[in-house]
Amino acid sequence: MKPVKIKEIMTAHPTLIAPDALVADAAGKMQSVECGCLPVGNEGEAIGMITDRDITLRVVAEGRDPARTKVSEVMSKGLYTIDENDDLDDAASQMQAHGVGRLIVTSRKKVVGIVTMAEILRAVADSERSPKILRELAKTRFPAHAAH
Repeated sequence: MKPVKIKEIMTAHPTLIAPDALVADAAGKMQSVECGCLPVGNEGEAIGMITDRDITLRVVAEGRDPARTKVSEVMSKGLYTIDENDDLDDAASQMQAHGVGRLIVTSRKKVVGIVTMAEILRAVADSERSPKILRELAKTRFPAHAAH
Protein backbone atom coordinates (compact mmCIF):
# COMPACT_ATOMS: atom_id res chain seq x y z
CA MET A 1 0.00 0.00 0.00
CA LYS A 2 1.27 3.45 -0.95
CA PRO A 3 2.09 5.68 2.05
CA VAL A 4 -0.46 8.43 2.64
CA LYS A 5 1.11 11.88 2.66
CA ILE A 6 0.13 14.44 5.28
CA LYS A 7 -0.93 16.90 2.56
CA GLU A 8 -3.60 14.42 1.47
CA ILE A 9 -5.44 14.48 4.81
CA MET A 10 -4.52 17.77 6.51
CA THR A 11 -6.77 20.75 6.97
CA ALA A 12 -5.22 23.20 4.52
CA HIS A 13 -4.83 26.98 4.83
CA PRO A 14 -5.33 27.37 8.58
CA THR A 15 -6.13 30.80 9.93
CA LEU A 16 -3.11 32.33 11.67
CA ILE A 17 -3.51 34.81 14.49
CA ALA A 18 -0.94 37.44 15.45
CA PRO A 19 0.83 37.07 18.81
CA ASP A 20 -0.34 40.53 19.88
CA ALA A 21 -4.01 39.78 19.10
CA LEU A 22 -6.39 39.51 22.02
CA VAL A 23 -7.60 36.14 23.27
CA ALA A 24 -11.20 37.25 22.70
CA ASP A 25 -10.36 37.73 19.01
CA ALA A 26 -8.73 34.29 18.87
CA ALA A 27 -11.84 32.69 20.37
CA GLY A 28 -14.00 34.53 17.84
CA LYS A 29 -11.84 33.29 14.96
CA MET A 30 -12.01 29.73 16.30
CA GLN A 31 -15.77 30.01 16.39
CA SER A 32 -16.05 31.46 12.88
CA VAL A 33 -13.83 28.81 11.27
CA GLU A 34 -15.14 26.03 13.53
CA CYS A 35 -11.83 24.82 14.90
CA GLY A 36 -10.23 24.34 18.31
CA CYS A 37 -6.80 25.79 17.56
CA LEU A 38 -5.02 28.51 15.63
CA PRO A 39 -1.34 28.75 14.73
CA VAL A 40 0.16 31.93 16.16
CA GLY A 41 2.45 33.95 13.92
CA ASN A 42 2.70 36.31 11.01
CA GLU A 43 2.95 35.87 7.25
CA GLY A 44 2.83 32.09 7.25
CA GLU A 45 5.44 31.53 9.96
CA ALA A 46 4.21 30.08 13.25
CA ILE A 47 5.81 30.69 16.64
CA GLY A 48 3.22 28.82 18.68
CA MET A 49 -0.37 27.67 18.82
CA ILE A 50 -3.38 28.72 20.83
CA THR A 51 -6.02 26.11 21.57
CA ASP A 52 -9.45 26.15 23.14
CA ARG A 53 -7.79 24.32 26.05
CA ASP A 54 -5.22 27.14 26.46
CA ILE A 55 -8.07 29.64 26.66
CA THR A 56 -9.99 27.52 29.17
CA LEU A 57 -7.04 26.79 31.48
CA ARG A 58 -4.90 29.91 31.16
CA VAL A 59 -7.54 32.59 30.78
CA VAL A 60 -10.96 31.52 32.05
CA ALA A 61 -9.81 29.30 34.93
CA GLU A 62 -7.30 31.94 36.07
CA GLY A 63 -9.89 34.74 35.97
CA ARG A 64 -8.10 36.70 33.25
CA ASP A 65 -9.94 39.02 30.90
CA PRO A 66 -9.90 37.65 27.32
CA ALA A 67 -10.51 41.17 26.02
CA ARG A 68 -7.24 42.35 27.63
CA THR A 69 -5.04 39.26 27.47
CA LYS A 70 -2.74 38.84 24.48
CA VAL A 71 -2.51 35.54 22.65
CA SER A 72 1.28 35.47 23.21
CA GLU A 73 0.73 35.43 26.99
CA VAL A 74 -1.24 32.17 26.98
CA MET A 75 -0.36 30.31 23.78
CA SER A 76 1.43 26.98 23.75
CA LYS A 77 5.00 27.74 22.76
CA GLY A 78 6.09 24.17 22.10
CA LEU A 79 5.63 24.08 18.35
CA TYR A 80 5.63 20.70 16.69
CA THR A 81 5.68 20.63 12.91
CA ILE A 82 5.70 18.09 10.13
CA ASP A 83 6.42 18.51 6.44
CA GLU A 84 3.45 18.13 4.11
CA ASN A 85 5.30 15.35 2.23
CA ASP A 86 5.88 13.20 5.31
CA ASP A 87 3.56 10.26 5.83
CA LEU A 88 1.06 9.24 8.48
CA ASP A 89 3.52 7.02 10.35
CA ASP A 90 5.80 10.04 10.86
CA ALA A 91 2.92 12.13 12.17
CA ALA A 92 1.71 9.40 14.54
CA SER A 93 5.24 8.92 15.90
CA GLN A 94 5.68 12.66 16.49
CA MET A 95 2.32 12.98 18.21
CA GLN A 96 3.17 10.07 20.46
CA ALA A 97 6.67 11.37 21.24
CA HIS A 98 5.50 14.89 22.09
CA GLY A 99 2.14 14.07 23.69
CA VAL A 100 0.13 16.21 21.28
CA GLY A 101 -2.94 15.62 19.19
CA ARG A 102 -2.16 18.18 16.46
CA LEU A 103 0.83 19.09 14.34
CA ILE A 104 1.39 22.19 12.25
CA VAL A 105 2.07 21.21 8.65
CA THR A 106 4.76 23.13 6.79
CA SER A 107 6.17 23.47 3.32
CA ARG A 108 9.47 25.30 3.00
CA LYS A 109 9.05 26.48 6.61
CA LYS A 110 5.68 28.14 5.88
CA VAL A 111 2.47 26.99 7.55
CA VAL A 112 0.24 25.22 5.02
CA GLY A 113 -2.03 23.16 7.27
CA ILE A 114 -2.81 21.37 10.50
CA VAL A 115 -3.10 17.61 10.90
CA THR A 116 -4.95 16.10 13.84
CA MET A 117 -5.02 12.70 15.42
CA ALA A 118 -8.64 12.35 14.29
CA GLU A 119 -7.67 12.98 10.65
CA ILE A 120 -5.01 10.29 10.86
CA LEU A 121 -7.42 7.82 12.43
CA ARG A 122 -10.02 8.48 9.71
CA ALA A 123 -7.37 8.01 7.00
CA VAL A 124 -6.27 4.60 8.29
CA ALA A 125 -9.56 3.29 9.63
CA ASP A 126 -10.01 0.72 6.87
CA SER A 127 -6.41 0.08 5.90
CA GLU A 128 -3.90 -2.62 6.74
CA ARG A 129 -1.74 0.09 8.39
CA SER A 130 -4.42 0.74 10.98
CA PRO A 131 -3.02 -1.52 13.76
CA LYS A 132 0.48 0.00 13.63
CA ILE A 133 -0.71 3.61 13.70
CA LEU A 134 -3.32 2.87 16.35
CA ARG A 135 -0.61 1.34 18.56
CA GLU A 136 1.51 4.50 18.13
CA LEU A 137 -1.33 6.88 18.89
CA ALA A 138 -2.55 4.79 21.83
CA LYS A 139 0.81 5.43 23.53
CA THR A 140 0.26 9.19 23.42
CA ARG A 141 0.21 10.73 26.86
CA PHE A 142 -1.16 14.25 26.95
CA PRO A 143 0.31 16.47 29.64
CA ALA A 144 -2.20 17.68 32.21
CA HIS A 145 -1.19 21.27 31.48
CA ALA A 146 1.16 21.77 28.53
CA ALA A 147 4.15 24.09 28.98
CA HIS A 148 3.62 27.63 27.85
